[in-house]
Amino acid sequence: SNKMHLNFDTLAALIPWIEERQDLFSFISTCSALYRVGVPALLGFPCRITQTNPAAFHSFLLSTGPSSFLGIRDLALYCYVRPDEVEMVRDILNRARNIESLISEGGMLDQDPKAYRVLATMQALRHLELDFCRDSMSEVLAALAELHAPIRHLMIKFCSEKVDVLAALATFCHTLEYAAISDVSLLKPTQSDFRYTNLTSLSLVSVKNMKLSILAPAFPNLTELQVMLDIDGQAV
Repeated sequence: SNKMHLNFDTLAALIPWIEERQDLFSFISTCSALYRVGVPALLGFPCRITQTNPAAFHSFLLSTGPSSFLGIRDLALYCYVRPDEVEMVRDILNRARNIESLISEGGMLDQDPKAYRVLATMQALRHLELDFCRDSMSEVLAALAELHAPIRHLMIKFCSEKVDVLAALATFCHTLEYAAISDVSLLKPTQSDFRYTNLTSLSLVSVKNMKLSILAPAFPNLTELQVMLDIDGQAV
């Protein structure tokens, strides 16, 4: 039987069309040249760092060259890591300058307050979720104040009633389209600079001291508002 042979350029051109991570990995693993050009596309899929893989993921990125870090677009951090792996996670964040979506749950960033300084430099971010940041609230607020990225989707658990949430998120007041805010007080009337004109969907969870006189001016174009209050430990 006749076998069809495709040249390298044709094979490489197929890489962007492969929609499943495992299929892409199998395809580029057929030869070293395809693997080299296919790694950035492989990293374009969502990446997850858990307590089981920081060292292996960091080693993989180092082994495939500095440009591999730049291929990461979607990164999630889950759970704690071992003390000797904390710096590895920070190094990944520091080199992955093109991250557009970052999710941090379970306290991994809280293990290393310096990581919030790195967060403040991520200019490509569009989607940001921060949870379990009780012990690093000052670092979180500093990072949000310095972060000049076009954040459109934000989910954040402040864990502090002392935070003026409208001021804390003011850097993104012209870009935010959706926000989910938890565990904070909404007390102060908004200044004109703190009006979130593009935000159309807002979720407030366990947010105390809410007043329509504060909400309406701050979010003038809301089309969807979800409110969950925590009363004696019960969500209503």
